[in-house]
Amino acid sequence: KDRILAQFIEWYNGCYQTSKVDILGEQLDQLSDKLWGCADRKRQLAMRDRQEQLDRGWVKLHLRKVCSLTQRFVQAEYTRYLRTVEWISESFYGALNRVAPEPSHIPAKRVEAPLLSVSLWEENTSPWIEELVARAQTPVFIIEDPMDDPLTDALQLNTDDPFAAARRLPALIIEMQRALLIEKTRYLQRLAMVRRWGLVRAGNVVAVADATFSAMDTWIGERVMGEDRAIQEVVEIIREAIEMGSPVSTSLYLDPNKSRLNADDLVVYPGELAVSPPEFPVVPRKNFTPEQIVKLTGKFPSAVMAVDGFCSVLAECVASVARGEDPALLPGAWIDRPIDYMKILGQGFARDGQVDVLEALLILFFHQGGVERPWPSMPGILRIRQYLFDIDPQRFPDFELTQEQMVQLPVTSGGPLDEASGAALFQAFHRFGGITARRVLGYLALAPNATEGLGHSFAGIRCTPPVDGETDELAVDVVHKILHQTGVRVTPPAEIGTAAELRGMLEGQDGEGGEEVNEEVIRLHVGYAHSEGWQNILGKLGCWFARRPVGGLLP
Repeated sequence: KDRILAQFIEWYNGCYQTSKVDILGEQLDQLSDKLWGCADRKRQLAMRDRQEQLDRGWVKLHLRKVCSLTQRFVQAEYTRYLRTVEWISESFYGALNRVAPEPSHIPAKRVEAPLLSVSLWEENTSPWIEELVARAQTPVFIIEDPMDDPLTDALQLNTDDPFAAARRLPALIIEMQRALLIEKTRYLQRLAMVRRWGLVRAGNVVAVADATFSAMDTWIGERVMGEDRAIQEVVEIIREAIEMGSPVSTSLYLDPNKSRLNADDLVVYPGELAVSPPEFPVVPRKNFTPEQIVKLTGKFPSAVMAVDGFCSVLAECVASVARGEDPALLPGAWIDRPIDYMKILGQGFARDGQVDVLEALLILFFHQGGVERPWPSMPGILRIRQYLFDIDPQRFPDFELTQEQMVQLPVTSGGPLDEASGAALFQAFHRFGGITARRVLGYLALAPNATEGLGHSFAGIRCTPPVDGETDELAVDVVHKILHQTGVRVTPPAEIGTAAELRGMLEGQDGEGGEEVNEEVIRLHVGYAHSEGWQNILGKLGCWFARRPVGGLLP
């Protein structure tokens, strides 16, 4: 265009005085057609380059890499899960001197990947990743035939004794089932992380590709419009010169009347430039503050909820933070948690499909995500019991606590928690079932395992555990209340039955390390929890004295 335009101006300036206006106008129209032809050829070249970039396949190549990495990650987690489950089964059955039975449904060694579409884009890649993860989850949800269960021989006893099957059920089998459940939960969590990784990476590739081609389209459009405007302005300038009979100037010059600076104008800004401090990345908070526990307490409608309802409340809280309605409702590490994570967490909190909301809030409150706020140990339980007993010895442990008394509760070895934390605990207990000394001791006595939790409950309600061969006597009805968590749980378990049935389970187990039973008292010896009678009770009610094992799922 520059060459054509320069030749025309040189020709025009040499003959504009002798040529007719009509001839000059015709030459100008020809010049305009030549310039428009050059612009159109450049536009076609730019569109061809854009199509070549689109057909080169670099987007599909990156998406195939994402799919390949996602498949390798899923296969690695799948193989790890199968080997871990096999190792757990062989270890526990080996401890029982039994051979692990062959499952009725033997899972495949590899996860069969779905067919990958040739025309890869986000709408093809995302369903492929979802289907791949769904196939990897299949072994977790296979329900074995009851006849293949190794415990069938113990559970199908046709006898009038309702506790015969429980007495034959080995404690290690219960621990094995618990270990398998934990491994399944962690496996599903890791699959959810791989799924989210694949979807995010595929979305990023497509977003970059869309932004790139959109920028190319914008650039082509702006360039064509700019050239069109330039051609129109050049033709208009030459047309005005033809009408006025003047030459076309092709040089730039400065107007001397406008090239001076005003002596009163300051060229340099006199003020100091503001220096912004460097920005450091903020690590998202992991633990709940007392204020967040109080807000979260108000979100749950009842003390006991189904798993789906509990997960829905957590998901709605995450959505509320994302929408900006209540940014301070959850810690920063919870904001980007997907709905699948909430479902896994709800299953971890649940017993028999129900979630004790107060226990879940206490686990979140004591979770050591960023601060030292440990659960009370045995000395801590005894310290809390002594504090509560001194408040009202006559009505202990069934009197109600005030908020001031709850704030002074010696939860830690250094004394009570801060005022805000004590108030948060008071609000949680008060909303879900009331706040009595029995409830406080019952929930704070929860321990990592059932035996330790039962010992905390006995020590908190009645006395210290027996030591040095001593024997501690507890009334049968007191033991019955502790085991049933009467006055502690809103919906206590009912597997043991009456106090008379409790005596029946423990009678005849008064040997060394056992317990002596009569109509009025139960004598607890050192190591009583390891006797056969107590093992039967722990097999039925042990989960109610152990905290839900969700520590590995929390941020």
